[in-house]
Amino acid sequence: MTNRTVKVRKRRRVRTGVKIFAASAVCLILVAVVVIGISFFYKSLIFMGEESVNSDAERYMTNTCLAYYPKDTRKGKEVARSLCKDVKEKTVFDYKVETLGEYTIYRYNDKTSFITDKNGNDPKLQDNISERGQMIISDYLRYTMKKSELDYAYTVAFLEDTYYPKITSDRYTYTLNGDAFVCHFDEYDVDVSIPISVIGAELGMDIGKTEEYVKPVYVSDKRPAVALTFDDGPSLNEECTTELLAELYKWDAQATFFCVGANLGPNTKIILKDGIAKGMEYGSHTVTHPNLKTLSQEKAKSEVMDIVEWFKEELNYDMQIYRPPGGSYNAAVDEAVPLPAILWDIDTEDWKSRDPKAIMDVIKNETFENAVLLMHDIHPTTIDACVDHHAIKYLIDAGYQLVSVTELAKLRGVELKQGTHMCWGD
Repeated sequence: MTNRTVKVRKRRRVRTGVKIFAASAVCLILVAVVVIGISFFYKSLIFMGEESVNSDAERYMTNTCLAYYPKDTRKGKEVARSLCKDVKEKTVFDYKVETLGEYTIYRYNDKTSFITDKNGNDPKLQDNISERGQMIISDYLRYTMKKSELDYAYTVAFLEDTYYPKITSDRYTYTLNGDAFVCHFDEYDVDVSIPISVIGAELGMDIGKTEEYVKPVYVSDKRPAVALTFDDGPSLNEECTTELLAELYKWDAQATFFCVGANLGPNTKIILKDGIAKGMEYGSHTVTHPNLKTLSQEKAKSEVMDIVEWFKEELNYDMQIYRPPGGSYNAAVDEAVPLPAILWDIDTEDWKSRDPKAIMDVIKNETFENAVLLMHDIHPTTIDACVDHHAIKYLIDAGYQLVSVTELAKLRGVELKQGTHMCWGD
């Protein structure tokens, strides 16, 4: 056999192999096309009739899942794919669109969400956060830790360490997760999630008009608590009131203030707004501080409810409680005033002694679990007891949560409604 004959045969074998390979490849492609077609037809059949509430939505489908997502967004398809991961039964995910200033929030029906700027990209955040931003992060860190029922979160050491001036950017890392700003604190091994609607402006985001910020509050039903109450304010001594609010806020403490009409006005409105933002509770203590039993029902009602109306009109705050001056009430007063009456368990007699040490002695010797303490925020000596003599810190260190009257009522099992008298036997 000649070399020429061998070469011809080899060429034929190669050509034959190429033809077989090409034919096999074509068959595989045809099979793949058929499989993909059948799969697409199957998916379309399963989700036939399903429509998004958004006319411009794109579809991401598996055999068991259909997720709509907004086109022209970087995260849309990624989120849709994530939603459909590991879905084993027929499920449809659709989204609703909300506008937040210059940003758009896309919310899915399983609470998944993400936020984009006007170009469909992730929002850009400024490097430096404002002092108010530090306060918000501190508030949410404390709230998150307490809600997790971590013992350390209720200690003086933790509260000192998380007071907002100490919450600097080197203590946490952050990311945007959906429409939340999430801070991770390695030292506490905790993620703190804060809604963008709350903190966005402090991150350099133009989120438009937002509602007034009120710090989040968590009260444990597993730990002892007391309620500090302050009558006859707000104090016209701005320094006095500001110092008390700052001390309460430093220790993540709530208090309830029963206000009188004579002290409500432009000078105290800013202080009251600050107290509301810091989680304080406010109740009516009447306009002129009268003995309600001596008044007609109509007059008794107006004495209490005029304060309620002022707070609603001027501060958009809904008062839910009142304290009768001197604790004086009767059936006629109960019938006239459509709010529960809050009395007290422990009278510190700060109004009489005007002595910080004497006030501290009462607090140390007489406080018990679920007690309501009576003080007056118009006396500088009372502020001295709370701040300079560390009454608030003392109670925290003794293991008490300092809560509002409304929260304490829940712990005591008292239903607050018209005719209720909390304390004095409830």
